[in-house]
Amino acid sequence: MGLALMNCTSDDGEIDLSSIPSGGSPTTPVASSDEPLKLGINTVWFNTSDETEVIFNETGTSECVASQTTPVVTCTAAIPEARLYFSSLVFNFSWVHTECKLLRFQPHYYRASVNAAYFPPGATTDIDCASNIGADDEEAACYGGSAPHLIADFPADQLDIFPPDETISSAQTQSAILSSAYVNGAFSNRHAANDFSLGLGVLGDNYTAVQLTDAGSILAGDGYEGSTMTMVDYQFFCRDEFEDAQAYIINLIITDVNEDTGNPVSNDYSTFNHL
Repeated sequence: MGLALMNCTSDDGEIDLSSIPSGGSPTTPVASSDEPLKLGINTVWFNTSDETEVIFNETGTSECVASQTTPVVTCTAAIPEARLYFSSLVFNFSWVHTECKLLRFQPHYYRASVNAAYFPPGATTDIDCASNIGADDEEAACYGGSAPHLIADFPADQLDIFPPDETISSAQTQSAILSSAYVNGAFSNRHAANDFSLGLGVLGDNYTAVQLTDAGSILAGDGYEGSTMTMVDYQFFCRDEFEDAQAYIINLIITDVNEDTGNPVSNDYSTFNHL
């Protein structure tokens, strides 16, 4: 597994924290000794100042917390489908290095194609996804999800690692920003969503362009080659200085919410759970 040692994270350069207009600065959770690992998510419409905190289903608050009493948690962020499609996601996280020495952030990803002539989202020419499968120099665009945009050397590196600042005793904080599906030319909310495990719309291990057809999913670029690899989900987790696992883990599921007033209910931007 490839690791990228980070002092800060960004995606593919669409926005960074300094570019968010005043008044729209993200709210960052602050960890403590009793709650050594925390996560919050904000959405930012079209890179504007219209920023909204996501409320997690399990907590009913804007914080997902791995604590001394509950060190391993799963939090679900359910975001209205158009907001998710057109918004950047700001992941704000905080940890205490005495309890979480080396923090790792694993963004989600999945294989989108194994074809020799594949047109990824936003592309004007095809790429070869049949050769070098699993190699470090494989084309990042052969994969879908957030990791190809959040991890600079993906797929050679698949996650980011954050070293401790042992000169301080207070919590460390960091942010990572995923630019929107819209900006990246994605055909659905699978750019950010990893709700395969929720299972309501899951058809099986593989999805073809026909199975995924909706308002945006008209090209093979939105497929999922599940028989080639399983989806890797979002996770924040800790290791100590011996590379042994520490207790604190946040498992994250992002899904979208379709309108609930239509008959039938409208689904304009599909995910794995809402096809």
